[in-house]
Amino acid sequence: MSISVSRPTHVAKTFAVGLAVSLMLFVAAGVGSVYAANVTFNSTRNCNANSIINCGAMSVGELQQKYNADNKAKAVYDWYGITQAEMNDLQNVAVAGTAHKNGEVRVNGKVVANNAISAGYNNRAGRTQVNHNGVTFYNSTSQSVFVSDSIDAYVVLNGNGQFRYAILASCGNPMKATNVVPTPTPPTPVQPKPEQPPVVKEKPPVVEEKPPVVEEKPPVVKETPVVQPSVTTPTPEALPAAGPASVAGLFGGASVLAGAGHALYMRRKNRA
Repeated sequence: MSISVSRPTHVAKTFAVGLAVSLMLFVAAGVGSVYAANVTFNSTRNCNANSIINCGAMSVGELQQKYNADNKAKAVYDWYGITQAEMNDLQNVAVAGTAHKNGEVRVNGKVVANNAISAGYNNRAGRTQVNHNGVTFYNSTSQSVFVSDSIDAYVVLNGNGQFRYAILASCGNPMKATNVVPTPTPPTPVQPKPEQPPVVKEKPPVVEEKPPVVEEKPPVVKETPVVQPSVTTPTPEALPAAGPASVAGLFGGASVLAGAGHALYMRRKNRA
């Protein structure tokens, strides 16, 4: 069963851009030469008392062999920051270059450092004495000690192509110098664009058109005014004038009739 690990596209692009920029800066700085494991020099050897490595070394292998057999050389190299581990890895970090009388160090013709100083065992005017790990040696500038204009050298740079140290091939003398290669600006990572969701066009809701509501107004009925019948108040008839005599007469008549009625009633009662 195999497990595959996929790298996001934007991460791969960022890595590729960074690698490309680093390579360009490395080449632009003039340090893209073949590492010293594949380099040999054909320099004039200095087999004198001033040489830290007697008669120098024309290959990395020779330099490592002589270094490992020379404890005094190890002490001098240690003061220059070159340890046993550095020497064991020299074939992987060093490139072929040149050290110049004007104090410059160059790789592929490009200046990577200046103000160089190197070590030697001879005490001469203008040299500075150093005692390190029981070994005495002297530091001097290239201007004061170089006889020729340039000397082949193994040059060690860091990952940004900046100078760390050098070793002269003809004498094995270690060298310090001031780096002049600027620190490269890291590339701006490419920010991935966020994935946009597909645009879904929403259909507008169907709106049923309702007919306008018409408020029906009741028909206007004109009320016919009720005509009230005219009531004619009858004119009371005028009663005949009756004085006291007339009233008495009426009363008397009524009494007669009442008496007659009573007599008739009693008569019928008795018959029964």
